[in-house]
Amino acid sequence: MRHTLASGKVLLEEYLFAPQVDPTSKDVAARLLGPLFTSSAGGAGGIFAPSLSAGAAIGGWIAQWFEPTRGQFNLLVVCGMAAFLTGVTRSPFTSAILVLEMTDRHSAIFQLMYASMVGYLIAYVIDRKSYYERMKDRLLRALPDWSPEPEPAAEPMGVPRSSDRNRERRTG
Repeated sequence: MRHTLASGKVLLEEYLFAPQVDPTSKDVAARLLGPLFTSSAGGAGGIFAPSLSAGAAIGGWIAQWFEPTRGQFNLLVVCGMAAFLTGVTRSPFTSAILVLEMTDRHSAIFQLMYASMVGYLIAYVIDRKSYYERMKDRLLRALPDWSPEPEPAAEPMGVPRSSDRNRERRTG
């Protein structure tokens, strides 16, 4: 229960610094559902700290499956933090550097960048728009004279756009 309340500082400190940690699926569920319930009820709490603690909970929970050493456990926790933050913000480089600087794990730059890219790809598969883009659209829809911009059609990779094909016909 103590991992559910507040910003997740207790969870982060325990996962990163306690000599013995026992991550549970309850930690993951609490860290994922807590901000969802808070924001849907109209509460303000931000998304940055809850994203870090949710990522730490997921990283710690996954780490326990492999019976890692304490150093490996810490690495998976910080990678979870970077990956989850990237999924929310869609900024892999920024997320990796933020977690790197916050945790002083400079030797883990490659692992953090890799985790951030995986987090970005998973988030992109789930939804093409980031949390912040969704919030911007919601605020713009509240304006009286706002009309949505049409979404550009996604082109399969390697297929030229129709404007490119027309240009080739004219010049070819």
